[in-house]
Amino acid sequence: MKKIKTSYIFASFIFLILIFIGCGATTAPKKINAGLSSYFQPERVRTIAIMPLQNDVGNAKVAEEIIRELTVQILRLDRFEIIDHYKVSALVADEELEGIDLNDTIVKNIGRKLRADAILLGKVTRYKAGRRKLLISKTAPEIGLSLRMVSVIEPIPTTIWTVNDSFDGGDSAVQQLVDKPVRGKIQTDIHVLIQVMCQEIAKTLNF
Repeated sequence: MKKIKTSYIFASFIFLILIFIGCGATTAPKKINAGLSSYFQPERVRTIAIMPLQNDVGNAKVAEEIIRELTVQILRLDRFEIIDHYKVSALVADEELEGIDLNDTIVKNIGRKLRADAILLGKVTRYKAGRRKLLISKTAPEIGLSLRMVSVIEPIPTTIWTVNDSFDGGDSAVQQLVDKPVRGKIQTDIHVLIQVMCQEIAKTLNF
């Protein structure tokens, strides 16, 4: 009887330790699914033109918001110059490039006309604004992006950087990217999520 009681106490002790360890554990911050080529040399790539994002989710405004925020975050690195968005839009309209696949010849031509060293292309692959009821989010916002940067200073345009990832405001790994006061906002506000996403994506260029 004494052995059974001792075993019970020991098992309870181990159980409490496991609970304590579990409570103290924190989720690691999300790692961005990004790739960087050895051809990406910052001293050679200085000026970037961000093309309009293709949109697979049917929300035109979200693509424009991502471009604006990504521009802000890349400029904060103080390593690259970004071609004015209006110049890019004017070229897209003049060349009738909206919604078409850009081959090497077109990309090279864009770089020459905009005097850019690299072209940033991509599309929005996922979008969910999130739903609220009585100020409580029923569904967390989510956003997905597929991006690639093409160097046009080489004889043949070369992909030198890619990102293919999605950000879910309800994901604890995404929430770990920001301070606690912001974690509540990232779970309910798509605009805050976009800002954090662009900030983290820009960090992959800071090397």
